[in-house]
Amino acid sequence: MNDAISQLNQNQSEEYPGQMLDLPDLNVKDYFKEFIKHRSIEELISFDNKIFSELRNLDSEKHILVTQNYKKFVIATETINTVNKFILPYNDSLRFNIQ
Repeated sequence: MNDAISQLNQNQSEEYPGQMLDLPDLNVKDYFKEFIKHRSIEELISFDNKIFSELRNLDSEKHILVTQNYKKFVIATETINTVNKFILPYNDSLRFNIQ
């Protein structure tokens, strides 16, 4: 039995055993069998609801971050275009003065 399963057996009251899921030697099938073996159907349903809720929240956060970054990209593009509009008419004279 690997470390994750032995930790799961030692701490069956843990609500969310996420830290164990990060172990490199995790055998998912054995872990899942042990996980469901020591919990009631109510606990499993509650755990499923919690995971579903967390996934929904993460998806919402991802959507917000994408939207915010897209807005920043649009603003940056508009700023570059505005700067280019003001600089392009002077571009030739600037080159001439530099040389």
